[in-house]
Amino acid sequence: MTNAGGVSSCPHCGARYDAAHRFCGTCGQSLPGGARDDAPPPRRPENPPPAHPSADAELNRLAGPRYSNDDRLAPSRSPYPAQTADDAAPYYIPPSRIILLSVLTAGLYFVYWTYLTWRHYRDYTGETAFPVWHALCMLVPVYQFFRLHAHMRVYQELMLQRGLPTTLNPLLAVLLLVSAMILGWTAYLLSTAPEMTDLHRLGYFGCNVADVGLLAWIVWRAQNNLNRFWRHQVGTRLAFAPPTIFEGVLVVIGLLFWGIWLVTLFYPELVPVPPADAPGAAP
Repeated sequence: MTNAGGVSSCPHCGARYDAAHRFCGTCGQSLPGGARDDAPPPRRPENPPPAHPSADAELNRLAGPRYSNDDRLAPSRSPYPAQTADDAAPYYIPPSRIILLSVLTAGLYFVYWTYLTWRHYRDYTGETAFPVWHALCMLVPVYQFFRLHAHMRVYQELMLQRGLPTTLNPLLAVLLLVSAMILGWTAYLLSTAPEMTDLHRLGYFGCNVADVGLLAWIVWRAQNNLNRFWRHQVGTRLAFAPPTIFEGVLVVIGLLFWGIWLVTLFYPELVPVPPADAPGAAP
């Protein structure tokens, strides 16, 4: 309540104060009337304490930004990222590129992909690995199944350890590779038949196409999981894996294979016939 002369009593402690005051000089409490219109706004702390992040937010912070198809994630201009100003990790392989290269290389991209992803694993984890040796082992009959199982298993374990969902299945990958090898051997047996009928040629071409399709499926399915792993765990910006000269060489070889398969299917007269005294020739 205001008395004569503009002097009032503090409603909190009873001390008397002038009507122009905003705070009580005795107890420090705000006085009736609030702040004046021309009063400066209260100061905020320069470094407010951060809110406690959730587990998902902290994981995303440590993992870095997620992949998005924008110009920041373009492939490095050099196959050696350390020589460029771009610090993005070139581990991302688009699914469309997997399918295209698998088809153009007649399935040979499977071997190169094994080398490439083992190298990514070695560079990221620092574990001892021999990418070239692992890739060459994919050409060794029977042993290739053990190497593929180990390859799928190490990435599966990495994803499970970090709580990422994965559809990697080492046993399924091996079974698909076994099926691809059976198709390849069937195509070879059909091509060496003493007399190739239209049915033989159609089966030969179909087995080769199915072989390529299975190899492409193995790589496509696995790389989708690897791309998800890199997006969440690489800890820096992600870039496309740059194309290499070796991929171009495999494309040339693969196109030669496709040429042979198509010639065998549509122009059988151009296919050399085994001599009559050759093993397996008709009497």
